[in-house]
Amino acid sequence: MSKENRSIFKNRPLVKALTFFIAGVVFSTTLELNYLYSLIPFIIFIIFSLYFYFKNDPKPAGISICIMLFFLGWFRADLAGGPFPPNHIENLADIGGNSTVYGKIVEEPDIREDRTYLVIETDSLTIRNYTIPSFGRLRVKVLNGGTHFDHSDYVTVKGYLYKPGGPRNPRGFDYAGYLHTKDIFAAMSVSGPHNVTIMKKGSSFLSWVVKPVRNYMVEVARENLSPVSAAILSGFVLGERRDIPEEYQTMFRDTGTLHLMAVSGSNVGLVLTVMAIPLTLIGLRRRPKVLALLAVVLFFAVLTRLEASVVRASIMASVGLLAYGWLRKPDYINLLGFAGLIMLFWRPLQLFDVGLQLSFAATFGIVYVVPDMYKFIKPLTRKKLRWIRWFAAAVATTVAAQAAVMPLMASYFNRIPLVGIIANLPVGLLAYFASSLGIALYFVSLPGGWLEIVSGFLLEFILDTVEVILGFFYDLPLAVVQTPSLGWPAIFLYWTALYLLYELLFKRRFSAKGAISIIFCFNLLVWPEVFERKPLWTIEFIDVGLNRAWIYTDKTGKALGCVDIYREDKYIENTLMSNILNFHGERLEWLVSSTPGSHTVESIKELFSPNIVQLNKLFGKGGNEGIVSDKNYSRLPDWIKFVWGQSDNTEGGIHIPPCMQVDAGEYYLIMAGRSGTQNMRKIQFDKRIALLELPWSVYARTDCMNTIDRLNPECVVFSPDRYSTGAPRSRSDLTHSSDRLFATSIYGGFRLAEIDGELQIETMNSAHIEE
Repeated sequence: MSKENRSIFKNRPLVKALTFFIAGVVFSTTLELNYLYSLIPFIIFIIFSLYFYFKNDPKPAGISICIMLFFLGWFRADLAGGPFPPNHIENLADIGGNSTVYGKIVEEPDIREDRTYLVIETDSLTIRNYTIPSFGRLRVKVLNGGTHFDHSDYVTVKGYLYKPGGPRNPRGFDYAGYLHTKDIFAAMSVSGPHNVTIMKKGSSFLSWVVKPVRNYMVEVARENLSPVSAAILSGFVLGERRDIPEEYQTMFRDTGTLHLMAVSGSNVGLVLTVMAIPLTLIGLRRRPKVLALLAVVLFFAVLTRLEASVVRASIMASVGLLAYGWLRKPDYINLLGFAGLIMLFWRPLQLFDVGLQLSFAATFGIVYVVPDMYKFIKPLTRKKLRWIRWFAAAVATTVAAQAAVMPLMASYFNRIPLVGIIANLPVGLLAYFASSLGIALYFVSLPGGWLEIVSGFLLEFILDTVEVILGFFYDLPLAVVQTPSLGWPAIFLYWTALYLLYELLFKRRFSAKGAISIIFCFNLLVWPEVFERKPLWTIEFIDVGLNRAWIYTDKTGKALGCVDIYREDKYIENTLMSNILNFHGERLEWLVSSTPGSHTVESIKELFSPNIVQLNKLFGKGGNEGIVSDKNYSRLPDWIKFVWGQSDNTEGGIHIPPCMQVDAGEYYLIMAGRSGTQNMRKIQFDKRIALLELPWSVYARTDCMNTIDRLNPECVVFSPDRYSTGAPRSRSDLTHSSDRLFATSIYGGFRLAEIDGELQIETMNSAHIEE
């Protein structure tokens, strides 16, 4: 089989090696077993591999090596993810509290406007008057930290030590998991720089050479360009996005061009091209030139903070340069496998980093598809047709990369930028020109003069054009489509179906392994849904900080939500939108809110178009049912009632908000998270209460305790309300000690459901509970 017509794994040992290593890492994180379960088989299969190798029996030797790599991935992930010895910083963070840490800054400080982040390798920890030798990495947030910290400094830090938490809601952001991909297992909050003492100034290549060079590049951009243009240039060249305004980051993201801000293969290739020109002009021979360019690649990787995408690109570029120096034509898919194997062996938990996944998916799409596309455009060699050849190659590259990362974008960001394929062509071209001219600007700024002025003027024009084009594509209708997150079976089903289709259309062959993979992924997707026990109804409480949000779903699948936004921010909106997209989507029929004018509620209304019922338009006139002036009230289902419990038939309680009664078959759900206990003093219910919701502000009051004792609900939930000044953070904060009391501030998001006649509660931060 020709090299161009082979399958992904054919004669590509490094791709096979990476696949088995990844399988071992995944297996390790699925089953938490002692590392000896992986170490012993790893040693055994090393012996088998050597035995078959020296026996000159390649097939069993290859099988033994693959199995050995599986156990190696398992073993490396066990070592990286724990469990750790008792004096590891992760275990000490379980104790937590005010502590003093002594250690070394092992990464370049992340300096921002109002805070500074330090990554410290701990040497010792003082907690509760005990000093303990410790080890492991700690992330420290110093408010208003300043710029006087450097890589390799030895510091003493006083602050609040804690163990980072996982996701607060289903499919929410896993902060602990994010830090684990960087080998960080604890965090500390420090009130100010006065609590950080530099015990010994460090000296490293990063602090003495790399940091000044980067600062020089950023300052040159700021001196010659407008603030936004300078920030975008630093993003293109250095991957620095922190100074880019949020609105521009949103435009890059929703037009599918944000990857231009992640330093990758194109940036590495650009730097190599710029540096190779003077080396060629001075007549340097091939191999010395290769060695010089390898040094450039290494320096550029360190300059851009060794991000996953640039490390992958640097490894591939280094091997490609070595192949160029010794006259070998590299196989880029095999090369990609080598880069992945090196990176994951160094830090196996990087496998779960979204940046690494996007980088490898896009690169694989390019190196797999583009060489085949060149066969079709190769005849376009005449000068007049070369621009068509270039355009076709650019389109093929963009389409391949966008198609490969599309399911990951949907899974992690709940959006697919439909304009990405088109927008990447002009924006990518201008980014290349801007990066080239930016590198030239860094050099001509050394002597200064008219060249610096002209370069800055041209660069400003190019970057202004980028902003205009971004705005144009961003404002197009359907520029981005909101989508629910996809599970890994669905992602692999998409990839294998795309691979099978590509093989059929462009290589005229049918991949039996691809077809089997599709069937396997399809079964993984379908059968769990078939055998899942369906609830009669569910109610989900979403952790949105000091705001209130819950969604009830009846037996037909239709959903009613309640959202009250007291403290608005972007995180709250993203959390709610993501939850609705992933679990409810078009089934959200009604939305009840006392804050209908908030940006979050308006966003929900715009995307999902539910019937909005505005609570501050509901007025009671006594009795058990209120008279409602909101026209949308009539559109509510008959299993929802707004109820008042006034002591007389006057309108004395006209301004007291009603509570909501949800008829869930054998049970009532009483939602009084806004009204409290005032409206329930005289109400009698003719069914058992499955759930009683009350506001945080009343959980310590006597009438709250009396109401709970009188109604005797199966489950009590304390939700935020506009009068809450704080949130209960542990069970000891609650007045009652019963296991039936819940709050999102303690448990994160949770769900109550009736399944097969039983009430079941699932929380994010505790085990499954059955009532």
